[in-house]
Amino acid sequence: MDNRKRLIRLIHVAKRELAPLGLDDDTYRQMLENLTGKRSAAELTEAQLERVVAALKKRGFIVRPKVGKQVPLADDDMSRMIRGLWLELHELGFVANAAETALLRYCQRQTGVSALQWLNGKQAETMIESLKKWRDREALALARRLGLSSTAQSYQLEQVTKLCWQVAGSGLLSKANLAAVAHWIDERSAK
Repeated sequence: MDNRKRLIRLIHVAKRELAPLGLDDDTYRQMLENLTGKRSAAELTEAQLERVVAALKKRGFIVRPKVGKQVPLADDDMSRMIRGLWLELHELGFVANAAETALLRYCQRQTGVSALQWLNGKQAETMIESLKKWRDREALALARRLGLSSTAQSYQLEQVTKLCWQVAGSGLLSKANLAAVAHWIDERSAK
């Protein structure tokens, strides 16, 4: 198979895998147009296809080896929680690379184990607590950089996350959500 066909196939796999993360058809076509000026992968040059694949990787797409060489992802509750925290850190901008391989390198540094399915209960808890502390530390630093009120900063981060769901409709600790929560807290504090 020539490289162009391989890239088109890879883009379609990425589109399918990223659909649950918000890459619907309209978003995909708009991304193509923003990157290349065209709305269909079939119309793209090989260089444009490579640019699209790179953009999809930044959104979290992981190129996996061919079937037979692929190690299945750990699918137990703790592994899913670890992966979810990793992706949350990526969405917040605290982790540059959302790829499973980057997570596994972090896991290796934290626990000495290079695959989530090989973690024992204590090691998995270590990973979860490490990722939560990282998220909390970065989110509080973000809140300070945004100049959020001291009242907003004094709330425990879990409370702020719950408030993000209530106020902004999302548990994501983004700049916009944190600002909305800070405004909400300030309004109630003034009463």
